Amino acid sequence: MNRLTRNALKADQRGSGHLVLIAAVLIIGMIGFAGWRVYDANRSVTPAATATTSAAAAVPATLKSTADLDAASKAVSQTNVDNDLNTSSLDGDMNAVL
Repeated sequence: MNRLTRNALKADQRGSGHLVLIAAVLIIGMIGFAGWRVYDANRSVTPAATATTSAAAAVPATLKSTADLDAASKAVSQTNVDNDLNTSSLDGDMNAVL
């Protein structure tokens, strides 16, 4: 191979590093997006975490008066935490985290 051919090959390879970098960023981005989709699809809300009693549903979102405060206090007093707690789903959630 003569010197001119070697220099021509080296000149042709200029800028190929940028293409490799762009390809690597795209591949990492696609893997990250796919991982996010899988995570988002598998994330589920447990029924015990979203269960509300009829008294708790009557609690206003914001407290604007003493009547709202009294209603919230009554709802909290009527909530039976011991009976509403589903320990099997809590154990499952803890095992999923660990």
